[in-house]
Amino acid sequence: MWFTQIPNSLIKLGLLDYKELGLYTYYKSFAGEDGYCNKTVANTAKDLHMDKDTVKSLRDRLVGKGVITLEKINKRLYRIHIVEWWKNNELSRKAYQVIGKGGIEEDSIKN
Repeated sequence: MWFTQIPNSLIKLGLLDYKELGLYTYYKSFAGEDGYCNKTVANTAKDLHMDKDTVKSLRDRLVGKGVITLEKINKRLYRIHIVEWWKNNELSRKAYQVIGKGGIEEDSIKN
């Protein structure tokens, strides 16, 4: 895959900070059509120039925020599932308008 799509609501509603968004994007870039990827903490840390504890902490925060789930494969490897968030985009867009962040105009959003 040559590009990765990220739901705007994860950014515009401030659901993820920049480090969480970086890790989320990294996982999403490896996930197949089924939303799954297998990544070790060591490889992720190396690829993102982070230490392993930071990767574990960020990964746990993503789980806590409901944007990924984890399935332990073995001692080092987890199967990471990117939770389908696109369904929440319309709801999030409406919430974003209600709370007034960014002044989104209804006519400027194309579905």
